[in-house]
Amino acid sequence: IRDRAAKPNRLTSGYPVSYILTEGVSVSQVSRGDYTLDIFSEDSKLYADRKYTVEQAPEGLLDAGVVQIMTMNSDKQEASDGFLHFEVHGDAQVIVGIDKRVESDSDWLEAWKATGDQIISSRSTVYNLYSRKIHSDRVTLGGNGGTGEDDMYLIFVRPMAASSSVVAGLNKSLYELGHVEEGDAYY
Repeated sequence: IRDRAAKPNRLTSGYPVSYILTEGVSVSQVSRGDYTLDIFSEDSKLYADRKYTVEQAPEGLLDAGVVQIMTMNSDKQEASDGFLHFEVHGDAQVIVGIDKRVESDSDWLEAWKATGDQIISSRSTVYNLYSRKIHSDRVTLGGNGGTGEDDMYLIFVRPMAASSSVVAGLNKSLYELGHVEEGDAYY
């Protein structure tokens, strides 16, 4: 993507731009700089700061193109309301896995639907899954509200449409598709 603004936006070399475009959805602007984006698979790590892996996950999460926002397990005791936000462009199902040991009355989770599915980690933690359908919007999550014995929540973004519809939705008057090289002007 090239920036076609009157005054081009420049990022210095080495400035991290964190986004991922997968089959049908893009995820970007994760507010926590230490969180990473990846494509989820059956051998994925669950956290950016731990080596815990997936032992069991619902088949729908193992579909190609599911984006994982790898949180930091060290944030498990965070309890603030607007702890994390990120942008989703395209139609998606955002799925949050909550450690079943967490006894939290999080207001932010009230708008989410329990799926009845679970993920089990390599350390035998069971996560209950909750989901929300999103159409090109900012997603805000509160903190996990756990204890030192619990694990931080997991986040997944499952595309609900083909990537061509995401690219077609870009504001073409401001952007053009192209190859981005280090030092190029882009936004």
